[in-house]
Amino acid sequence: MTEVTSKPVVKAAAPATDFKQRVRIKIRSFDHKIIDQSTKIIVQTVKRTGAHLYGPIPLQTEKKSILSMRQLLFIKMLVTSLK
Repeated sequence: MTEVTSKPVVKAAAPATDFKQRVRIKIRSFDHKIIDQSTKIIVQTVKRTGAHLYGPIPLQTEKKSILSMRQLLFIKMLVTSLK
């Protein structure tokens, strides 16, 4: 009979410099020109340092609301009570 022996597999730990850092920046302003200017400066800085860049990603500007059946019934009851 032959004996089959297996050696334990040892995985080396990742080096301390192999971690991911992320920076998320949200810019708010009433004037879109200021946002564009600030974003341009940030993008230039990221490219100069050699980091990876994902974005800029514009956020939604309008909020979409959907009425539920409960809200519709409440509105209907209000309208009929005011007549």
